[in-house]
Amino acid sequence: MKIIDELMESFRDCPDFIAREVVLTSGKTGYLLFLETLIEPEWVRQRFLEPLLALDFSAVSASAFPESNLVGICPIDSPDVDSLKNAVLSGSAILLTAEERLALTGYPAGKNHRDPHDSFVKELHANLGLLRRRIASSNLKFKVLEIGRFSPGKVGVAYLEGAVQPGLLAELTGRIERLKVDGVVGTGQMERLVRDFPWSPFPQFQAAERPDKAIAALLAGKLLLILDGDPVTLIAPATFFDFFQEPDDLNGNGFTGAFSRWLRLLAVGLGIFFPAMYVAVMAYHYYIVPLHFLAVLAESRVRVPFPPVIEVLIIEAVVELLRELASRLPHYIGVITGVVAGVLLGLAAVFTGAVSGFLIIVSMATLIASLVLPADLISSVRMLKFATIFATALFGVLGLVVTASVIFAHLVTMESLGRPYFQPVIPFQPSGFKGVFIRTPCSHMQKRMPQPQSKRERRGAIDGAE
Repeated sequence: MKIIDELMESFRDCPDFIAREVVLTSGKTGYLLFLETLIEPEWVRQRFLEPLLALDFSAVSASAFPESNLVGICPIDSPDVDSLKNAVLSGSAILLTAEERLALTGYPAGKNHRDPHDSFVKELHANLGLLRRRIASSNLKFKVLEIGRFSPGKVGVAYLEGAVQPGLLAELTGRIERLKVDGVVGTGQMERLVRDFPWSPFPQFQAAERPDKAIAALLAGKLLLILDGDPVTLIAPATFFDFFQEPDDLNGNGFTGAFSRWLRLLAVGLGIFFPAMYVAVMAYHYYIVPLHFLAVLAESRVRVPFPPVIEVLIIEAVVELLRELASRLPHYIGVITGVVAGVLLGLAAVFTGAVSGFLIIVSMATLIASLVLPADLISSVRMLKFATIFATALFGVLGLVVTASVIFAHLVTMESLGRPYFQPVIPFQPSGFKGVFIRTPCSHMQKRMPQPQSKRERRGAIDGAE
């Protein structure tokens, strides 16, 4: 039937769309249509299909439906593609007869016994259903790929047709298909296998455990990478400023959301450069400190037997060990142990003169700043912090400036799936600033930020023009 062909085209690249041909009691053929991510296939078979197949369809029409003990079954008058598509997307099962064009709908998805989830789970099929429930549109597409030779696994790529760039989808699926691995155990390993800069300390895909964050990414024209067996979903491509945006920022006051983003940006600077600034000032450039404050610093360091860089490395190494301790123990025990151990060690270090009291303030401010950041950036900040300390210990404030310049240059040249990592700053897009640095009213944020072309696409456009 033409209507079936149109429905199949609408639900192209939707592996959860089921369209099965069935033979009715009168010998006529029909088609069973439903989304298996929204409604249980077993329920469709037992409570919908089998009772319907027992009916005499010679007496069934859209205007006169025979009395039966079926609950939740109703005919659709003059079924067309749009009405059937909306019914399927709402979570209904549909039996469409081939000759009489009679459509019978069943219970919607809300009637099944699957409990709602507030976060992604390990099952790929369930995660696709979570997305389908929140975006009731046939434009929501999925590509399911298999990877791994010895431990085969499934990877789902979700996208919103019409919002995502076709070249972006082809780039990600091509990278996954070209993988020659024995198996993939997690989304973190998947990111390292397909990202553009494997040696970069910065994450190039954004992790998401909440469906609302994933939905916002889909609406912005991005892709979701869902690995079967892992509750963490990857958002690609990601920019540096995406990691400072949280879904809760859009639900609150605009000024509050912008203030939170600026705090997170400040936390990155403190987490990387604050200990190095202490080393630069105390070892090389103490004369830039006001005289009344310099006396306080000198008094706090009069009993310390180590140079500033050794002092900073000792306290930062202890902080990192406490962080690892808290992550290895059970949650509540780890938090309590880390807090108590940190307080006791800090007090002992100050009273014995091993470190200065002002360094404890610097170290705790650095720790708090790193905890404000999203989990994706914490590891990057921790590594860059030590690199900045060593450069400053060797060259003073010049090493600090050079390190900051190298980090900025690296961010500017990076790409995620071929897209600039530091947009909208570079390439400069003033229209994108309202979604990154400031929060304009929602009425001014209805347009999607334009996605720059990748280097390969720009090179192809230049070659075509020539």
